[in-house]
Amino acid sequence: MTTDVSLGGPVSAALEAEVRSQVRRHGVVVWLDGSSHFSNFVGRLEAARAAGDLPYEVRAFHGSHLEMLLDLDGLADGADRTPLLLHLPGFNETTVATTPLYELYSAGVRFRKRLDTLVTDAASGQVRPERIAEFVATPDLTLDMADEWLAECQSGSGSGVAAELRARSASDILDDLVASGPLARRFDQAGVAAAVWSRLATVLGIPEPWKAAAGDLARADAMATAAAGWAVAVEYAKDLSRPAASPLLAGVSDLPGKVVEACVALAAHLRHRHADFYRRTADDTEALLPEEQEAIGAADLGEVDTFRFEEERVFAAGLEALEASRFAEAGRYADARLGA
Repeated sequence: MTTDVSLGGPVSAALEAEVRSQVRRHGVVVWLDGSSHFSNFVGRLEAARAAGDLPYEVRAFHGSHLEMLLDLDGLADGADRTPLLLHLPGFNETTVATTPLYELYSAGVRFRKRLDTLVTDAASGQVRPERIAEFVATPDLTLDMADEWLAECQSGSGSGVAAELRARSASDILDDLVASGPLARRFDQAGVAAAVWSRLATVLGIPEPWKAAAGDLARADAMATAAAGWAVAVEYAKDLSRPAASPLLAGVSDLPGKVVEACVALAAHLRHRHADFYRRTADDTEALLPEEQEAIGAADLGEVDTFRFEEERVFAAGLEALEASRFAEAGRYADARLGA
C-alpha cells in the first residue's frame, strides 16, 4: 500500500485514495489536467505503480500521441479492461476531442478535482474551517504547499490529551461527556477542557460567536450542550429552503461538506442514543435563535423537525390547509415527516 511519504504528504494521500476509489468503481478513469497542476503527483503514482504499491495502472501523456497509444495497447481494450488511470496534462474537454485519445476519453470516466476542494476535504475535521478557508485562498497554491501545510497542522496538534482526542469522533466524545465518563472526569486537569473544545470545534466547525453565546464551558455538561447545540443548529439550517435568519448561523452555508455531515450525524446520534439530553439541548438552543422563530414558515422547512417550533409551525400550517380544504398541501407536510 502507498504511504504519505511516497506520495508526498497527507493531501496527496487523500487524493490517491479518491483516485483509487474511482478506478475501482469505473475501471478506466481519465484525468484532464488542463493546468498541469498534478503532473508531479502523477509522476509519484507512476513510481508507486512500478514498485508494486498500487492496484491499478498509471499512464501519463508526455508529449507524443503515438507513444501514448503504444503504451496503452492492450490495457484499455476488450470487455475486461485493466484498471487504469490516464493522466492528460494540458488538455481540456475541447482540446482532447482533436486527439487520438478522444475515443478512450469518451469511453472512460472523467476524474475531476479542484485543488481547493481537495484541500478542504482532506483537512476537514482536522483543521478549523476558517483556517482552511484562509489557506485555500493562498495565491498560486500547489499540491506540495498543501501537503506541507496539512502535515504541519497535524504535527502541531499537540501531545497528551490533544493527541488522544484526534482518534475520537465527535459522537464518541459527546457520549463520554453526557455520561460523565472518563474524559469528563478529567475536566479539572489542566488543559483537558481546552483540548476537548478544540477537537469538537474543529470537527464540527463551531465558530467563536457560538462559543461566546454558549457561555461558560468549564464543565463537561455545559460543553456537551454547547457542541450538541451547534450540531442540531447546523442540521436545522441545512434543512431550510432559505438562508438562516439568525446571525449565529450566518457561516453555516460556508462550512465544508464533511463538517456539515459530521454535525448532522451527531444530531441523529444524540436523538437515538441520548433522547433526554437531545430534548434539553434542542430547547436550550431554540432560545439562542429567536430570529428563526420569528421568520420561520412551514414552507421553509424540510423533512427533519430539529426544534419544537418547527413541529408547531408545520402542525399549524397543516391544520390551516385542512380547514381550507387544501388536502394535497396538508398531505405534503405529513408525508415528508412520515418519510423521515
